[in-house]
Amino acid sequence: MEHEVVAENRNEMLESPSSLVIDLIARENESVKTDVTTLKPRTPLPPKEPTPTPPPPPPTPLPSFITQFVGTLWFEKFFPGPNSESFPKPWTADSFVQLLLSLIQKTTDHELKTQICAAIMLLHRQEGLSRETAEKAKQFLRVALQLSHTMRVYEVSFIAELMAQFIDGDEEIRKFVQELLSSIGVPDTARYFAKELTCSIPRFS
Repeated sequence: MEHEVVAENRNEMLESPSSLVIDLIARENESVKTDVTTLKPRTPLPPKEPTPTPPPPPPTPLPSFITQFVGTLWFEKFFPGPNSESFPKPWTADSFVQLLLSLIQKTTDHELKTQICAAIMLLHRQEGLSRETAEKAKQFLRVALQLSHTMRVYEVSFIAELMAQFIDGDEEIRKFVQELLSSIGVPDTARYFAKELTCSIPRFS
């Protein structure tokens, strides 16, 4: 009989939880409740700043065979304030010389023509020119020297120019210079003129 009472009490304990357990469950439920009125809207993230555009690369500088003439009278006359954006392209020695040859035809200033001719000779020594460009330069040179000869401009500067062209020129120009010297009464039958200029002065071509 006693065993039956104990069993009944145990069953009652299993079927009806204690007040302590009920209290714990109630507190747990209370803690997980969410008061909707206390919810705050989520603060939006600040907009992502765009990646800055990298600066453009610096302009390509003009080649030295062009900038070496900056400050000269003829260069400042035709190319004031030269820069990589405004200077005519392509930047090659041949293109530059052909541009100078066209400027010679446009200008009426003889001093500018002389300076441009000197610049072309310097470029030929420094950079070398293609056969086509060299032929154009030689054609102009022959006409200019022949004009001085026709007008009988036999000054010291003319003779000095003939000597300079003989030193810098090829065989064709040298023969042309010797013919001009002979025509103005300076024959070189013993070829001393050619020997002196070709042996004593080095060539830079």
